[in-house]
Amino acid sequence: MQIFNPFRGDISDQSVIDWLEQFEIEERPFICQLLKGFKYYGSTQVTESVKILCQSILADSKKSQKDIWFVPVGYVAKSGSIIAYYFRVQNNLDQSRFVSPADLSSLPLNESCAVVFIDDFLGTGNQACQVWENIVRPLYEKNGTAFYYATLVAYVEGQENLRKNTHFLPFAVEVLSEKDSPFTVGNSLFDNETDRAQCEHIVERYGNRLYPNHPFGYRRTQGMVGFFYSTPNNTLPIFWASQHDWNPLLARGDSYRDPAFLIGPPPGLNVNTAGRAATTPVEILSQLDQFDIEWESLVRLGSEFKDSKVVLVLASVLKELKIGKNVLEAMINLIRCLRDLRHEKEPVRCALHIVPDEINVDLLGTRIFQAASGTTIESVARIEALANMTDGIDGGIVIKSNGNVVGNYIYPVSTGTNDFFLPLTYQKAAAASRTSGGLIVVFLTDNRIAMFYKGNRVLWYRGAAWHLQTIDIDRGIRELSNRHNIEFPILLRTIHTVFQLSDHGHGSLITVGDHLRVIGYSDPPKTDHVQWVPMDLTSTPMEGLIGVMSQDGATIISGGGEIIRAMTTLRPPAGVDIKEETGRGTKHSTAVTISKITDALCIAVSVDGRITVYSKGEIAFKVMG
Repeated sequence: MQIFNPFRGDISDQSVIDWLEQFEIEERPFICQLLKGFKYYGSTQVTESVKILCQSILADSKKSQKDIWFVPVGYVAKSGSIIAYYFRVQNNLDQSRFVSPADLSSLPLNESCAVVFIDDFLGTGNQACQVWENIVRPLYEKNGTAFYYATLVAYVEGQENLRKNTHFLPFAVEVLSEKDSPFTVGNSLFDNETDRAQCEHIVERYGNRLYPNHPFGYRRTQGMVGFFYSTPNNTLPIFWASQHDWNPLLARGDSYRDPAFLIGPPPGLNVNTAGRAATTPVEILSQLDQFDIEWESLVRLGSEFKDSKVVLVLASVLKELKIGKNVLEAMINLIRCLRDLRHEKEPVRCALHIVPDEINVDLLGTRIFQAASGTTIESVARIEALANMTDGIDGGIVIKSNGNVVGNYIYPVSTGTNDFFLPLTYQKAAAASRTSGGLIVVFLTDNRIAMFYKGNRVLWYRGAAWHLQTIDIDRGIRELSNRHNIEFPILLRTIHTVFQLSDHGHGSLITVGDHLRVIGYSDPPKTDHVQWVPMDLTSTPMEGLIGVMSQDGATIISGGGEIIRAMTTLRPPAGVDIKEETGRGTKHSTAVTISKITDALCIAVSVDGRITVYSKGEIAFKVMG
């Protein structure tokens, strides 16, 4: 079967094939045809688009750059800082002209200046209208300043919504209409209506499972748009959703673009728990400048790792290891190649171990194979051959930061790690990275990658996206244990178990604390085949806990650590006011509802690995396991 790959080298043919193979054989030709209509914006296209966008705004406003303020739209986990960085660098704009929404009220705004909100995508325009009402309207009425809403891509509907309900002046490089939607009459993607209807039926069937309320994308937009760093939820969910063990083609990322999130993290998100300190897109800009990375290298980093905070973490690692431009670009290419590497049609589990030039290689463990003379990080074929020789859980291919390949080494005997939540499988690799002071990239067989630096797991690739990891969540767990009257060791053990469930690919719903009220919303457990005996969380082996909590239904745990019920269905009352999460299903809505109407802490684990902890009806923290 011939495939069409619209992703400009950012997504390999092998990844497209793996994605297509999730469809039934007879469905694949229709999905292949659908791919031909996809609009993908890689780093090169984004670079050109931000130049055009800036020139258009300057021409329309008739103002100089010193009279314009720029506001990146979105919480830092989204695309605001990526777009803002490209926009600033490519248009040679002063860093001081970029501000956060919280800064607007303190600026000397008047009719002689303009404010430009920068975003990548405008769909229905509803969120931008809320931004106007919540943030911009009072400033406009007071100062008469011109406010622009500038995007790379916009739908006509969204722009008309802004013109009708706000005083935003919408600008976009590419404007899409209803005719760009693949299942709309007038779209020329399919040769005939029969094929169009058949493909629409296929997309709806999968979409109902992946994003039940919006199988054709948010508000049935039928979006076919993706950026190298993220994908709007208006786009068809078959491309980006990761529920029910679906392997997405594109990264989506968590949506924190609500107006309430523009000036900080979402309500209930403990920044110390969720990862590194919360940073606004504006602060990200100045931090990226500190590393003095060449623009071409930054584009390559952004193209692969997408999220600006991930790029920041890697920039720090690269600087410490003294990795130059050529080695960096070869390393990114090698990561992509090894991610797709197959042996007899099966993924290869291997690892790269990038170490400082001056290291004594005798500290790296037992050498199994020595690389052929002249082998460098650019010698992809040789490295792929070495990758088949050592399991990445046990050892890796050692490459010095100057790009010279040393050979395959079995990791030294593990002495433990600083990460209490790290599954045992990865502890040898983590410990080896601490010994070497280097970077270890472990390629797993289920399209996952773990990245360790100096003993810590810093990045995790899962669900077509890179995710930041943190080991500093003890403080957040302690806060939650106090808030919910749960013994700290009990909650620590629960979270430890949750990380194991995530690593095994098991979905789960767990409540901890206030068990009597939670039981009041539950059905009798589905345990006719066994005689249920309450279990103790701390004394039951991890394997037993995983076996119980991975079953269908919820697990109810008391604040003292007794597993009261398992395999039970929770039925919270209808009508509770909760915020639905994009692409999340019944498990998450049940968890957030129970957390709101009881004093229990609720945890939802998705089969895609995402762990979400709910407290008092809000997200306490979210992490990829």
